[in-house]
Amino acid sequence: MVKSRPRLCYLLGVCAWQRGVADEASDWLQRAAAGFVALGDIVGQGEALIDLGIPLIWRGELTKGLEITRQALELPLLPCSRPSSRATCPRPSRCR
Repeated sequence: MVKSRPRLCYLLGVCAWQRGVADEASDWLQRAAAGFVALGDIVGQGEALIDLGIPLIWRGELTKGLEITRQALELPLLPCSRPSSRATCPRPSRCR
């Protein structure tokens, strides 16, 4: 499922994070990022990495979370995937 459906993994990660299950969210978002890499989708990879950084930082994995976020910011991101836009976008998943 990871390579063929990274968007599904991404959405499962976002849903897990919305439910407050950081470990599950991190797992799904890591799978999504790997799937996007396998498909050559750097925009999807960046989106997954941005969202992966948040639960990592929240769980106390600051160094890893910040490194993941830095990696994501080096990739082309959709405007509402940028961290500064996350605070103002009411529905980030629909800003595509």
